[in-house]
Amino acid sequence: MTNDIIGQSKDHARQVSNLEDNMRVNAAQEIKLTNLVNRKIVGLLEGKKSKAYRDNHIRGKAYHAINQGIIDRFGVRRKEIPAKEFKNAVIFIENWGLSDPELKNEIFTANHQGSLFEA
Repeated sequence: MTNDIIGQSKDHARQVSNLEDNMRVNAAQEIKLTNLVNRKIVGLLEGKKSKAYRDNHIRGKAYHAINQGIIDRFGVRRKEIPAKEFKNAVIFIENWGLSDPELKNEIFTANHQGSLFEA
């Protein structure tokens, strides 16, 4: 009888561990990650009123870059990040920086093309 209880307890612990390993972020965590990504991109593009932000092509490339970074780091899309990786995902997004020099140049050019020639 005692061995049965111990066996059931170990099985239960394995099931809980399996759930913890496979559970993805919940809705509130997903919203937080999305808000962090949005804040990061708006800052990168120099605000919602900037020319780079209003350019759908540039904005799309910027979102693609950060989302690809998340996939490269965690192996899944943002909404599928395991719950146990939530804190690491927050840190990753907060510390993420654009590494694509071509896109950096596009952003700069879009935001400063008129001001470079104005006196």
